[in-house]
Amino acid sequence: YDVFVPENANGAGIVYMESGGWLSIWVDPERRQATFEPLLTEGFTVFAVHHGSAPRFKVPEAVSDVRAAVRHIKKHALEHGVDANRLGVWGGSAGGHLSLMLGLDPEDKPQVASGQGRMGANYAVSADDDARVAAIVAFYPPVDIRNRVGPSERFPALDFPKDQADAISPILFVSKDDPPTKLIHGDADELVPLADSLILSEALEKAGVTHELLVV
Repeated sequence: YDVFVPENANGAGIVYMESGGWLSIWVDPERRQATFEPLLTEGFTVFAVHHGSAPRFKVPEAVSDVRAAVRHIKKHALEHGVDANRLGVWGGSAGGHLSLMLGLDPEDKPQVASGQGRMGANYAVSADDDARVAAIVAFYPPVDIRNRVGPSERFPALDFPKDQADAISPILFVSKDDPPTKLIHGDADELVPLADSLILSEALEKAGVTHELLVV
């Protein structure tokens, strides 16, 4: 991950998922500076996280990678002038999916209702380290991977065994202790339908989680 440090840090950090179609392309940080300038101006420190990309790596591996990143960021937050308890996650599309997995399932919850086991992972830091985040912002996120998994020419990251889909479907991990969540979605989106955010918003409402859905 790359770290963008503001001149006047407010002690809070934003972990941004560099991911589209679970493809994570590294770009020279100087070229990305403008993207994060509004956040930096407000004093937020931004962590731009990359994961192993499609087609070599699949969605479960991307989830493992960003979990490892959050653990590492929290463990070293003070070195970047950030309070580890004031970290939010943000991403769009596949990045929104990853943000939801980080916020709704920091791997300290019971197994999903279907009984599928937890994902395995090789972390750079202990998997027992705290991975909870304080807030989630997800733009047009796919929330149920179970109906998307399988061979895909456009999204090769979805070509993995179907029995792994439960463990990476955010809709299955909503609970009352989830962090505040903001969803932003377009009503003309034909790739990730608005229905994804609607069903997640309904689940968050039912669980009593502070949330907002902005439909564009």
